[in-house]
Amino acid sequence: MFDHLFRHPAALRVEDFLAGLRDRGRSPVTSHNHRWQIERFLSYLTHTYCELAAVTPAHLDAYFQEVASRWNLVTLRSAAQILRGWFRHGEARGWVRPGLAAAILMPRVYRDEGIPIGPT
Repeated sequence: MFDHLFRHPAALRVEDFLAGLRDRGRSPVTSHNHRWQIERFLSYLTHTYCELAAVTPAHLDAYFQEVASRWNLVTLRSAAQILRGWFRHGEARGWVRPGLAAAILMPRVYRDEGIPIGPT
């Protein structure tokens, strides 16, 4: 599916992260969703000529601004949660700058947000 990403320099790091998810008993669907979100972000880095070790909060903000026009709030929140976990793992391993996980802002999703206000 993302053949070009398996050649990404961070591909082995993605596998390391996903192995940790499996070790904690996460389902294959969860691993698949995490991989999808992380590979999307890595693809963005490739297109912006940025290496993982050079990522700053400004890069994270720019990424979320780019995808915000295409994704709903639930998807944005899910992506933020997954990337927070990914960067927390990367910080612990020394792959990324400290503080990136905390720099990812979580959009607020209200419980009844998807319910229509009234008849169309």
